[in-house]
Amino acid sequence: RHWDAADYRPSHATYVREYRSGDPVALEVLDPGCRFCAQLFRNIERSGFDKTHNLTYIAYPIKAETGYKFQNSPLVASYLAAMQLHPLDDTSATDGASADWYVLRQLFTGERADHVDWQDWMNGASRSDATAQLQTWMRQAGYTDAQVHTIAQESGSAQVKRMLAEHRHIVEDRIHTVKIPSLIANGGLHSGLVSADDLKGMKK
Repeated sequence: RHWDAADYRPSHATYVREYRSGDPVALEVLDPGCRFCAQLFRNIERSGFDKTHNLTYIAYPIKAETGYKFQNSPLVASYLAAMQLHPLDDTSATDGASADWYVLRQLFTGERADHVDWQDWMNGASRSDATAQLQTWMRQAGYTDAQVHTIAQESGSAQVKRMLAEHRHIVEDRIHTVKIPSLIANGGLHSGLVSADDLKGMKK
């Protein structure tokens, strides 16, 4: 089966870099709390894959028997979606990335002053502490306090709930992936962690 990532993009997709019409689309299905998703993110940056593909993502918090596998993943996913509804006009503070990608990069590649990875911290943080940290990253990205307040309100809105429901529909009913992360790129569905070397081999 030939997989075209463009067919599975959510309606509100953002890209790690400005969309380039000559480059193929790649789509990552990720859970903000998943350490393998963080490793794939780092492999993508290390390999330069994000420079040769229009990389987008679907935030998909993994469900457990009760609740979610990572307690703050739904919170993070709702904030990412709300940021997509309110993109930054000025991306100079984020090196040209959209604000949601900036937050993902902090979460997946950054660490605290005490050398604890931000993702590990986020997975164990209280909801209020996790919310405060997300809002700190948003201000670093360039949002004003008023914009942060608006996005915080929007994160619980019916529109964001519809966006997250669209994510779940794409993943569960269309892609039918059984592993997180999953990457659709270069005509294939790559389930699980993809190495930097394998990503380098995925040409345009």
